[in-house]
Amino acid sequence: MKRVLVDVGYLNTAVGGIGTYINQILGEIESQGEKKFKYILTPSKNKVSRSIYLNEKPDRIKSVLHHLEYFLRKQFVLPVLCLYYKVDLLLVPDYVAPFFCFRTKKVIVLHDAFFWKFPNNYNPLWRRYFVQMIKLGLRGKAGAITTSEYTKNDLGNFLPIKTILKVVYQSPKLLPKNEHKVELLEMQLNRKEYILHVGTFDPRKNLPLLIASFNDLIKSDSKFENIKLVLAGATAESLNQNVILKIRRLILEFGIYESVFITGFVNDSTLASLYRNALIYVFPSVDEGFGIPIVESFSADLPVLVSDKGALKEIGGDAVLVFNSSDRLDLKLKMERLCQDVSLRNLLIHNGRMRLKKFTRDNFFKDLEDAIEEISLELKK
Repeated sequence: MKRVLVDVGYLNTAVGGIGTYINQILGEIESQGEKKFKYILTPSKNKVSRSIYLNEKPDRIKSVLHHLEYFLRKQFVLPVLCLYYKVDLLLVPDYVAPFFCFRTKKVIVLHDAFFWKFPNNYNPLWRRYFVQMIKLGLRGKAGAITTSEYTKNDLGNFLPIKTILKVVYQSPKLLPKNEHKVELLEMQLNRKEYILHVGTFDPRKNLPLLIASFNDLIKSDSKFENIKLVLAGATAESLNQNVILKIRRLILEFGIYESVFITGFVNDSTLASLYRNALIYVFPSVDEGFGIPIVESFSADLPVLVSDKGALKEIGGDAVLVFNSSDRLDLKLKMERLCQDVSLRNLLIHNGRMRLKKFTRDNFFKDLEDAIEEISLELKK
């Protein structure tokens, strides 16, 4: 049985989307056992839980130390561990692998191509360093896994032609069944009377368009005036502050501050409650590598409206309604239609349940192991 070293060091920094991805891998290794590969995890969960960087915003000194530790771990510690454990493969779920790994083959998960496509969304020096690290990690005996056919095609525009790329669809995080409805009461949200968006305030999320179209919707007819909009997600990222300020200005300009709620970070219980009690979910992004809230909405029987960009139509299939990502009126009309048409909402809910079967945890882990095996075989050629 081949031995695979899994780098879970990202959990030292944050949870987020990549952290959820890693935790799902760990959960499946524990629940399914080692049928195809022998897995070795580094660092241990105990060391992750003691990290000084986890769940807090580090000061400048800690931040510098973290980046130094990150570089040293990736480029020196991981290769030594590969030798020590005599592993055949190194699985790196967070973009960056060692540029030299002796005889060990590398499998790197690339979640999207945004570092190349949206350079202005990142600190220039950090981005240059990170992109160079990604490219160096792909040298030698290395292949990559990504999250959708759309992202695979995207990455093909920026990576060497010979790069091995396999697609593995993610599965949604299992949200708790017990819900926190106190927050809904505090925000004066009634069941099935609000539109939901979950995610960061990254510029590509296209949230100003959503605010404008929502304003048009609730002012178009008295039957929509009590509908609220909930934007759930962390607001702390410094480079997103301009977007947040623009959104707040629009809310004040339109006079809809009593109808729009920016929640900040929410825990899983509150998130589950927001999903299960919303009327519809709206995903206005101009680009997404996968779109995990689509699948999370399916699991909560929540009808979904998505833009025509990125991987959203690929992931949503026939279980989503689509609008033009640059058309304020089209978004308003599609929200209006979905809010009013019970039959359409029920159809999307039904199709979402069927579509969800494609994104099970079992399928995710099976496809992941198959992709690792295929990459290993192709690297022998």
